[in-house]
Amino acid sequence: MTQRSRITPSGWLAIALAAYIVLFGLAYEFFRNRTKTDTPTPITMNMGGELEQGDATVSAVLPGETATTGSSLNLPGLTATFTPVDMGSYRAAIDTPTNGTVVQSSDGWVNLEGRLRDPQAGERFFVVLESPSSNPPIVYPQQEITPSADGSWQARVRFGSAGQSYRTYVIATSDPTAVSALFSHEALAGLPNGFEIVSNVSVNSMQP
Repeated sequence: MTQRSRITPSGWLAIALAAYIVLFGLAYEFFRNRTKTDTPTPITMNMGGELEQGDATVSAVLPGETATTGSSLNLPGLTATFTPVDMGSYRAAIDTPTNGTVVQSSDGWVNLEGRLRDPQAGERFFVVLESPSSNPPIVYPQQEITPSADGSWQARVRFGSAGQSYRTYVIATSDPTAVSALFSHEALAGLPNGFEIVSNVSVNSMQP
């Protein structure tokens, strides 16, 4: 009599494990390819004061130059429209990087440029970074800014994680106690009392 071979429980387990590995590999390749397709092209500022996107280079407005609202530059595959931040509702503006830009940085540090008007005697201005992924949002004090005679300013902020979005804005106060509270911790659950937001909010993420 011929004895039929039977698959043991351990054999079924091995077959199920092999099928799981194959399905996981197919799913991984699918999501990896879709992520590459959806990733926005980073826009970076080079040392010559030019914006680079992909293979195209567009001259940017440097500090001290005049930007024309709504002016457009057309290159093959790229149309760039430069619209300066309207300061009608703000006393300060963050011009670089523009809102929504994906910036490149190997160490997390990002350069900011902006403008400020009508500073009052005894008033101090600071750039802060806010992570909206937590509830309440966590505020990270960055740097005090000192505007030049024409109101322009520069600062450096540090994005902690690649791919994470951060909100950047300028705050102001004339209260020394508020300044001490701002820098008493590396991270704060909201702004201390005595501060007001005086600029637009620029939302950016970092790509290493």
